[in-house]
Amino acid sequence: FLQNKSGKCPDYLCHKSDRSIFVEVKTHTLLTNEKRNTKMRHAIEAKRRAGLSGTTIFAPFDPIPELRDPFRNYLRDAGRKFRNLRDEHNFPRVLLLDGVAVCEFDVCAVFTGAYPSMNLDGDIVGLSKEHQGLFDLTQGSVSAVIYWSTESKRYECIAYHRAKILLSEDDFRLFFDNARHPIME
Repeated sequence: FLQNKSGKCPDYLCHKSDRSIFVEVKTHTLLTNEKRNTKMRHAIEAKRRAGLSGTTIFAPFDPIPELRDPFRNYLRDAGRKFRNLRDEHNFPRVLLLDGVAVCEFDVCAVFTGAYPSMNLDGDIVGLSKEHQGLFDLTQGSVSAVIYWSTESKRYECIAYHRAKILLSEDDFRLFFDNARHPIME
């Protein structure tokens, strides 16, 4: 499957009903990014060394700028692994984010740069592109990002419409629609 046998490869090649996809799994363990986490940890430790409780109030968590760097790193790493696959293995290439517990609008905004547009009744009528998303910075090697939505209690997909190999809605349903999240079992 690999162009460079000594190079890295995706975590899984999944087969189901004569269809196949490559999957790279990235587990996100911090709510925030590493820089913010280190800063918060150091502030708490400094207070404890001074004999205080360590209780500290930090600025509110804003997932879009704070998750952009970790998600960019996940996307880059997955892209490198997918680009090492030989061209004749043209199966969709999926980045599966595990451990992500943020609003699906935030995940969508990070990867696409688009936010929901609403009418006066509060109904979502589409998406409005506000800034460059992480997909805009890729070379098209990742077909889609899939993550568990705690709101809808199912896997959600953000397909990259300019990917070299697209993940079809049928493929998403085949591999993820009836999947049970391990934490939810």
